[in-house]
Amino acid sequence: MVKVRQLEQAHALLLAELREGDGGAGAEHDAASTSTSLDVATVLKVARAIAVEIELDDLLRKLVQLALENAGAERGLFLQERNGTLLIEAEATATDGTVRVRQGTPWTEVDSIAHSVVRYVSRTGQDVVLGNAAADQRFGSDEYISRVGPKSVLCVRVGHQERGSGCSTWRTT
Repeated sequence: MVKVRQLEQAHALLLAELREGDGGAGAEHDAASTSTSLDVATVLKVARAIAVEIELDDLLRKLVQLALENAGAERGLFLQERNGTLLIEAEATATDGTVRVRQGTPWTEVDSIAHSVVRYVSRTGQDVVLGNAAADQRFGSDEYISRVGPKSVLCVRVGHQERGSGCSTWRTT
């Protein structure tokens, strides 16, 4: 909780602006400041979750829920690398609000993920953002994208101290 209070104090103006809506700035209140405020709010939520949650499963569940909310996604997966293999450790679904954690399922054994996207992010370390997944030249022919037809796909590398340790993938349909 100490870290949460420090962050709240350091960013008090942004929090006040977020809580008050547009703060009376009307048309002068631009998208950049709103985006910054929302990002700070998300960081504070994550910091609070880390400070409050003691159990790893509860922390992972909360972080995946926050990521799903912030991405505006319908479904999200968190993959973690263990012994050279990416394993699905958490899956969240917005429609029914479920979050399953500690699955430990190898991602290659599941057909509910864009394999070509995960392979690319895992190999290159570059994030993938597809606004129109089916029309994307690199990944549009992926079996999952062809079958499910998600509108968008986001896959980002997750790491610690500049080393990749997994990835996170989110989609909207």
